[in-house]
Amino acid sequence: MNVRCRPASLALAVLLVFAAGAGAGADERSSRSGGPIDWSKVEGIDPHRPDVLDFLDADLAAHVRRGEEAHAQGRYEEAARLYLYALRHRTNSPRLLYNLACAFGRLGEGRLAVRALEAAVETGFVDFETLRSDKDFEPLRNNPRFVAARDRLLSRESQIGRPIYVQARQMVRARLHLPADFDSARSYPLVIGLHGNGGNCEEFARIWTMLDNPQIVFVAPESPYAYPPAPETPRIAYTWGLPTRDEALWESADPLVADNMRSVVEEIGKTHRISGAYLLGHSQGAAFAYLAAIKHPDLFKGVIALAGVFPEEQITAEQNAGASKKVRIFIGHGRQDPAIAFATGVRTRDLLTGLGYEVTFAEFQGGHNIDAGVLRRAIAWTTKGTGP
Repeated sequence: MNVRCRPASLALAVLLVFAAGAGAGADERSSRSGGPIDWSKVEGIDPHRPDVLDFLDADLAAHVRRGEEAHAQGRYEEAARLYLYALRHRTNSPRLLYNLACAFGRLGEGRLAVRALEAAVETGFVDFETLRSDKDFEPLRNNPRFVAARDRLLSRESQIGRPIYVQARQMVRARLHLPADFDSARSYPLVIGLHGNGGNCEEFARIWTMLDNPQIVFVAPESPYAYPPAPETPRIAYTWGLPTRDEALWESADPLVADNMRSVVEEIGKTHRISGAYLLGHSQGAAFAYLAAIKHPDLFKGVIALAGVFPEEQITAEQNAGASKKVRIFIGHGRQDPAIAFATGVRTRDLLTGLGYEVTFAEFQGGHNIDAGVLRRAIAWTTKGTGP
């Protein structure tokens, strides 16, 4: 089953907050106004019914998560039911369609597995390596219909060619916030916000509302790498890591983020007076904030790492030695973080302190989210130049 682990992002956190209490499906509530809506034909839909939009309340993320848990535990019929429920609301998710095909494979339903696989490929599934070796289809290895269909789909790999990645400059979208009393003649700290895995710039830029007219210039750029549609991400979702399994390509792509952050500083500096630049990252964004700041210690004064991991394997001793006297670190971590354990944040604090960095550590009662109180402390840390 193609379940790619993704660190919980602000996108997912926001979705889960708004979806809380919405577990009951639209079908269960549609009888409030004269019986169930007949969704099988256009004529069966009454646009005047007050409950006609109730399907928007479906908690798709919860159903997909439960389906993946059921699949992992061998409860394939339950997994298929949960995937089917989610697919009725989000039919264009290649990952969900593929996972449903896997569930049908375990259930021995060759015809249905073929239909789900074909739909997955048509909507953008191209992980042919996984399809070729997936053990979920073992029960169908002697099913001629399934084998023929799988081979036909695998032949598309030779038709479309193998994927390669080419470095190229491009315009990157970002969202900019200025203080309400912004003075163009005055200098301000620049804080660049890196969203988590699965987030986007609009979503992350909303953290500005947690602050009380901070005296900073805040810009939230968006990663150039997009995920295909998925039930748990209602908007287009982005990742800072190159979406490939080729680790050699990761090593080539990750430094590009650091160079892109340098470009952000240069671009903002053309139109605003900047007293110093800081990188603020949440979850996956925190790891890339570390990478960028330590690669460019003369450009960035500090890192605000919220619920993140320090990528120590990608940073050399020489780089740490050069950055530790120039780059300050502010770490914020929730004690109940289910995605990146609180102990990881503590270990990062101790590691960086041992390497000679000036580290401020702020813990809070919460999970894999951005705490407003910690965020305000972090912004004050940039404007005052010292830890709170």
